[in-house]
Amino acid sequence: IANWGAIPLLEQTGQIPVGITVDAPEKQQVRAGDAWPPIVVRMIDADGKVIDEAPAGTTIKLVPLTGSQKLQGTTKKTPYGGTAVFSDISYRAVEDVAWGVEVDGPVRLVRYGLVAEVTPGAPAKFEVETPETSIAGQQFGMTVTVRDAFGNLATDYAGEMIVKPLGPLTQSPAPVFATPEDAG
Repeated sequence: IANWGAIPLLEQTGQIPVGITVDAPEKQQVRAGDAWPPIVVRMIDADGKVIDEAPAGTTIKLVPLTGSQKLQGTTKKTPYGGTAVFSDISYRAVEDVAWGVEVDGPVRLVRYGLVAEVTPGAPAKFEVETPETSIAGQQFGMTVTVRDAFGNLATDYAGEMIVKPLGPLTQSPAPVFATPEDAG
């Protein structure tokens, strides 16, 4: 009869984290489509020190808790040591997004309650609405809407808008000056 000794059911490598710290403001303001400032997540031990090695199989992910869209960029990482840095995160819709951090693996840790206030991105396109038909020689109205690259109203747009007609016998309307008070 051979003596095999004790066989561990699970061989644990790395230190056991008991908490996480997140280097990101609890509420930050960002523009739609722009990269957020880097988010640094550190796993800490019972003494509050960053662990040197995460347990095998550990992943850290950023999760949106509210909002109409997903976070863009790399949202799930395997930590290096006890740290993960997310440097390419963005969001495209103009709205407040509650988000959090989840650590999955042998130990599950979470931190929620972080908010990003997403404002419109840089103006990228103009939408012009005109009547379907008009009578030659008569004036008609038009609406110009300024949007960012993701279709959000560019509410902070300010500048001169000039409409140039395509036909040779048409008159150009006077330039219009938009201000942020026009709200896109």
